[in-house]
Amino acid sequence: MLRRLRRRIESSDWLAERLGGALTAYLRRAQRTTDWQTEGLEDLRADLNKGPVLYLMWHQRSLMGPFHWPHEAGELLSLHDRSPIGRIGGVVQRRAGLRPVGMKGGKGKAAAAREVLRLVRAGCSIGIAVDGPAGPPRHVRDAAIEWARATQCPVYVYAFATRRKWVLGTWDSMILPKAGGRGALVFRKLPVQLPRKLDDAERDAIRQTFRTELDAVTDRAEQLLDGAS
Repeated sequence: MLRRLRRRIESSDWLAERLGGALTAYLRRAQRTTDWQTEGLEDLRADLNKGPVLYLMWHQRSLMGPFHWPHEAGELLSLHDRSPIGRIGGVVQRRAGLRPVGMKGGKGKAAAAREVLRLVRAGCSIGIAVDGPAGPPRHVRDAAIEWARATQCPVYVYAFATRRKWVLGTWDSMILPKAGGRGALVFRKLPVQLPRKLDDAERDAIRQTFRTELDAVTDRAEQLLDGAS
């Protein structure tokens, strides 16, 4: 049954739009009815006044990323794959006010990358789930490192946590917030400046830094729910 649904989504823009629309409406309600505590948002806004940033998150915590982005401070490109789930995600991102970019494979990948870099030069930030689209979970894939190197933008990591939630049976244990209750979201700027060229050792060090900082903001969001100062 799930395989048939995936095939239908792959061949039907209408179905992807309907499913993405329903999910967007639900997430808007969860966003509106949750009492959110925020940390680091003013730092992000201050940097956006100077130019675009790279906005990184774990795939597990990515559903609310479009709704927590400060849209009034700058436009955000959201990179997604062309899988059925990726197509639905693109609909959610567009309806949430982002500019989704489907990253194609093969020859189309280079053209998509050039378009993204053009938009960054025009002032658009980039949002990436660094272990997506298919994991393994909490493994920083090369794409996030390459975009950080190519754009030379400040790098921010983000996570949210909610008291009321479902944990889905997906590869990443995706968190779907329930409406109501308390929530927390954290933004943190990374103290890194990537060189234009990276050797293997430097790439591995950046990968570990991204992972450590993403885990740290995830833990911090959970701590805020528990009342930690």
